[in-house]
Amino acid sequence: KVCAEGLPVIHIDVHNACITNKLRDFLYVVLNHPDPNCREKPRMVLLKQKIQNLYNIITRVCYQDLVFFTDDCEAIDTGRSSPNLAEDRLQVLQEDR
Repeated sequence: KVCAEGLPVIHIDVHNACITNKLRDFLYVVLNHPDPNCREKPRMVLLKQKIQNLYNIITRVCYQDLVFFTDDCEAIDTGRSSPNLAEDRLQVLQEDR
């Protein structure tokens, strides 16, 4: 628990365009944890591996297949997304025609 206190909150949503930046930032924090003892703890090592694997899957394996429905970066931090974001985008697309 002591090691996890320094980690930022992240709510995973692979259909949010901000996920790659947030995962990269999260991974940076895990790799550079201020407490060197935390970096070597088994749960932190496992967390680092899982975040690296997810980042690689999103950026390399599924890169062209992923469809981003939103770019609500705040939703990844808070877990609350703006429900009208997709509707606003649809309206803008229709107005452009």
